[in-house]
Amino acid sequence: MYDPGKAHHPGSTVPIKVAVLDHHGANASSSSLNIVPVRLTRTGDSTAFTIEDPGSATADSGFRYDNSVAAGGGYVFNLSTKGLLPGAYSLAARIGTDAYIYTLPIQLK
Repeated sequence: MYDPGKAHHPGSTVPIKVAVLDHHGANASSSSLNIVPVRLTRTGDSTAFTIEDPGSATADSGFRYDNSVAAGGGYVFNLSTKGLLPGAYSLAARIGTDAYIYTLPIQLK
């Protein structure tokens, strides 16, 4: 649902909508499964930035479960790019208790 090829303007809010799929490709998104962003880094020099959700939609600053995002539900996170320069970034997140870190590319132009 999130288009990693779409560039956003620095200072804007980037709406990130995702679903969690199981190994068969079925939607496994659930209100009991949390997605928490762990770091935002600039590609190339690995500079780390504070992750901000401008609306503070969730108490733990994680992705918010939304049943209307996709058939079977999904998650929404509004990433603030305030103070970031144009360039390529990577948003890393952890799903539930999974030790693996998943990343999404973010482009600012």
